[in-house]
Amino acid sequence: MKKYFLVIITLIMCILLHGCGNDSEKGNEDKPNVPEEPKIYEMIVDNHFENGFNVSPANHTNSPADRFSLSTRINYNKVSSGATWSLAQHGCIHGFADGVELEKLNGELVFKNNNFIDGYYVYEDVSKVLKVNSEKSALYMELNASKEFTSPRKNKEEWPHLLVQEAFSKQVMFNELESLKLSLDVTLHKEINHLSEEEFDSSLHTSQYIMYIYVCSNSALDAGEFLYFGIPLYDYRYKIMNEAGMIDAGTAGNTGKFIYQMPTYEYLPNGLVLGVKNHIEIDILSSIARSLVLAQQYGKLMNSNINDLYITSFNIGFENPGTIDTAIEIEGLSLIATEKE
Repeated sequence: MKKYFLVIITLIMCILLHGCGNDSEKGNEDKPNVPEEPKIYEMIVDNHFENGFNVSPANHTNSPADRFSLSTRINYNKVSSGATWSLAQHGCIHGFADGVELEKLNGELVFKNNNFIDGYYVYEDVSKVLKVNSEKSALYMELNASKEFTSPRKNKEEWPHLLVQEAFSKQVMFNELESLKLSLDVTLHKEINHLSEEEFDSSLHTSQYIMYIYVCSNSALDAGEFLYFGIPLYDYRYKIMNEAGMIDAGTAGNTGKFIYQMPTYEYLPNGLVLGVKNHIEIDILSSIARSLVLAQQYGKLMNSNINDLYITSFNIGFENPGTIDTAIEIEGLSLIATEKE
């Protein structure tokens, strides 16, 4: 599968709280040695989606010649600061900027007209819908692959993506962390399979909604190596997903890197049921260590250990290699890092 990650690094320094002792009445005694409190910080820069999205163009190889081909920005709050989120439409024929009116704002192209419905800013094209509610920290994503495929997908044929991606607030080394806690609410709003039983091939056709974290190594012998740490939230084929590891291969543009996917029974024991909101809260630190073990079984990152690993960025969203229409909403997305004392 194709994986794409934003390469912007934004540093946010957290406040370090120091415990301070009071001088004694004599005034000459040393202050007591009080241990520092651990640093706790949010890794996601804009988890309320307040600053909009930098939108890359749809890039299907057979896209129409008049499809809009420039990057644009969705800027519903009209903020002057740049967006930290990027929105990708890889493998899509249709694009959000096609056929809409754009304007220049602070030197960049932005969407001019906003639809504001029931507290959500709404953007859509022929095959996709994006809804954003910053007050609720909510993001609704819909990918209707029936508008992208004219026939069932064949082996090695590209497929539509709808992904949002962001660099983390800082790069953290795993040997510095006590925990790395992911939390969010997730709701499946739409699930329609347009393939007949005869057409459907589970090895080629599905809809997936997954979070991938980009895990790098600073080992000199593994310079430039990384793995994709996957947190699956939805796969049309399976209610529950087991732990999995694979090499990113099989179609043009894949990286040859290792992909790890967590078992969903740890955080979604009943899978996603249409219309039911699910709360997820899980410490993923030990699972990232586990992903390195499996990567090395595939011959990847052979010169690295857990103390060499750090994370830089992530994405979350749909890949629909099947003619399946799906919609998912997430709320309260957060990734809290706690450093060791």
